[in-house]
Amino acid sequence: GRLVGETGLACRIVSRLRQALVLTDADLRIVYCNPAAQRLLARANAFSERNGHLVCRNREDDARLRSAVFALAGANTPARPTDSAVIRVIGSGFINPVMVLATGLGADEADAGGPPADDPQATDDAPARARVMLLLHDTARRRQIDPAVIGEVFQLTRAEAEVATGLAEGMSIEEIAGARGVTLETVRAQIRAVYGKADVRSRADLVRMLLEMPSFDQDGPPVAKHG
Repeated sequence: GRLVGETGLACRIVSRLRQALVLTDADLRIVYCNPAAQRLLARANAFSERNGHLVCRNREDDARLRSAVFALAGANTPARPTDSAVIRVIGSGFINPVMVLATGLGADEADAGGPPADDPQATDDAPARARVMLLLHDTARRRQIDPAVIGEVFQLTRAEAEVATGLAEGMSIEEIAGARGVTLETVRAQIRAVYGKADVRSRADLVRMLLEMPSFDQDGPPVAKHG
């Protein structure tokens, strides 16, 4: 019916996003994985798939991700889209960590059932239902988030936009300060300014907002340009 049609349309749109997106149940069983996520998981050494479940190769990261997903999967009835967590997942050799933004899906979204059965990216495990959305960001591709765009959207100074981008890319405050040649106090002040202008209260909220800004593959829907 109409719900299946709308769900199918949403899945087709999501499949064109450059942002890697994975839907899982409370046990990290993969319900849906868009093409961008499939490509990231294939090249990144931070994850593996085991019996249909997403697994971090690093045990400590795996424990943190599982704990966050389990908590988020049960914390959203009804939907509370502000419930989210950010986990930095490292691979072997501690290179190219992947930032994972986990957001709980409320009962309404989860009960909708995820992708329709004929969706090519849907899993064969029909009983699985999406409870958590994972946005995966490969920190090796730092220019996916454009500071100029962030600055324009949230009216940030250039320095504030660069700090916000660094946070979204998984950099620590110390790394941002070192890269920009400023003090830790300067970076902390800029972070507070970013939070105020973006109307967020935490790094998780900021990363969620930035990573959810749409970006399409070159053959995907055109991006409207103004002016």
